Amino acid sequence: MQNTFYKKNIKALKKVNPSLHKKVLEAKDKKNFHMIRGKDPLDIDILDIKREASIYISPLNETETAIKKIESENPLYPLLYFFGLGNSILYKVLLNNPKHEHIYVFESEYEIIIHALNSVDLEKEIADRRLVIVDANTFNYAMAYAIFMDKKYKIFAKLFTLNPLSEYYLNHHYELMSSINTLMARAIKQMVYSLGNDAKDSLVGIDNHLGNLKEMVSSYRFLELVNKKNTSSAIIVSTGPSLDKQIPLLKEIQDYVCIISPDASLPHLEKNGIHADIITSLERTEIVASILSGTSKEYQKDKIFLLASVLNEKSIEEVHGSKCIVMRPFGYTFYFDDLKEWGYHGIGMSVSNMAHELSYIMKFKRVALIGQDLSYGKNNESHSAGNVYGSTQKELVSDYKEIEAYGGEGVVKTYDGWILFKNYFESTIDETKDTMPTFNCTEGGARIHGAIEAPFAEFIDKYIDKTKKKEKITLTLPSEEESNNAFEYAHKMMEEWIEYGNKSKKRIDELYEKVCDAFDLIEKAENEKNDDLIDYEKLTKLSDEIDKIKELFQNETFSKLFYDVTQSFIIHQELNLASIVVFAPKNEEEKKHKLKMWIVNHKYWLFSLSSGVKAVLETVEKHIKE
Repeated sequence: MQNTFYKKNIKALKKVNPSLHKKVLEAKDKKNFHMIRGKDPLDIDILDIKREASIYISPLNETETAIKKIESENPLYPLLYFFGLGNSILYKVLLNNPKHEHIYVFESEYEIIIHALNSVDLEKEIADRRLVIVDANTFNYAMAYAIFMDKKYKIFAKLFTLNPLSEYYLNHHYELMSSINTLMARAIKQMVYSLGNDAKDSLVGIDNHLGNLKEMVSSYRFLELVNKKNTSSAIIVSTGPSLDKQIPLLKEIQDYVCIISPDASLPHLEKNGIHADIITSLERTEIVASILSGTSKEYQKDKIFLLASVLNEKSIEEVHGSKCIVMRPFGYTFYFDDLKEWGYHGIGMSVSNMAHELSYIMKFKRVALIGQDLSYGKNNESHSAGNVYGSTQKELVSDYKEIEAYGGEGVVKTYDGWILFKNYFESTIDETKDTMPTFNCTEGGARIHGAIEAPFAEFIDKYIDKTKKKEKITLTLPSEEESNNAFEYAHKMMEEWIEYGNKSKKRIDELYEKVCDAFDLIEKAENEKNDDLIDYEKLTKLSDEIDKIKELFQNETFSKLFYDVTQSFIIHQELNLASIVVFAPKNEEEKKHKLKMWIVNHKYWLFSLSSGVKAVLETVEKHIKE
């Protein structure tokens, strides 16, 4: 029977996690752990021979106690997290509850995984990814971030708790548990930050995007640019304090390597006689206009400017080179599906993240980062001395953080914004490492985990061919007919946006009125201490209507058109509503209380949603009238 379990389980593991499967197979001949079976087929312990410690004291009792505790306290939790696989019987039983949709189990001992796969049939649970066995030894920030960015489950992020399976794991793997907790906390913070806290930013993005559509469809197409790689390596030039020492080397090799420059670096490059091939711009505000106005028209003219369509109109007016206006991958830009030749780009949180993403899409064999300090310099300077705004553009904040320094030598000062940029770098570097390794040649600042740290001179000697000059990247503009047809299509889609949005808003407003009436009645019943005033059957039907409205976010069209603006306040509310979702009533009184809390908390939810939809529609209408 054991052999049958193992064969099925290991086959399922291979399909969902080939890397872990390989490590488990490599550990099959090791003898550091021993399985101990009792008379009961579920009485299975595992002995750690080296530490002379067993995973359980009493396997049956501990498993039974854990099941009772979880199903009493957290029976409705869709996600559960544990450190320690043990004999895996606990997870098999817990997954009999369909409310537990996924259980993440972190395990660092591959031999324990072997014994677990021998203990019980987990084939379906592993294959369906309901039981996710995570290699604790290789778990990193990118993996943590991916967990919490899942659209369906991100609202449950605040409920995260990493539960140790037993005292054994607490006693012998506490440091690894703590490091995983730290990574998960970072990922949750990044996820919440990515939602934004001000819908105005998203509205500005929509406003700018719609205002730039006509110029976008008259500009060079992104899908052509990505196929115009002109060297095997790329260098991304950022404006950190350490950039100045790399400028002489960069100037020497500028004719032999593709230089991608975030817009803020451009004035500094012009001052030093260095010409970038591609300049990336991302920001919605007029800061880009003020940066570009610091460079001459003559200097700009032979360069390609990759501009996000959410840029301020004034910023685009300051560009005198070749414009390639690209859509950021937001829902409302995907709505304009027939414009996909102009492309989607700019997932990251900073213009340097955007440049790194570009180097991957263009299929460079490798990319080097310089000036990517993400920290203050030794004298608290925030930017290179030659930066157009001076070296202290960002004053040292009072609540600065200290993080690991480049090379692992000591710490450097940084602040939350740069940490978020660093987090995103680490995530994308991990995702792209197999096809495009990232070299951090900054030689200063913060350590970016996953990047290969190397002196810039060493990178140049190894990878830059100084015998062959790069070719100039040339692009072809769309014809006038193509541009006109594209803009007519965009205008038609805006009209359909308004029609669909008005219908959706009508539904939301009608439900809001009903919830307001119920809210007033619940409040009156509370004040008069008279629960008989409440018709719970009506409240149940109202709850069903709320669930129906929430299905709008599963609707592809609604999500594309309104999610980006509404997510900041809707998801923040959902993060708090999650505690009501998972609350399991133990009696009729608690059941009624949960129902009332659900209704009451959706009054502002519906008001927020209606207001967000209205704001979006007003923005779109403005551009239809123009």
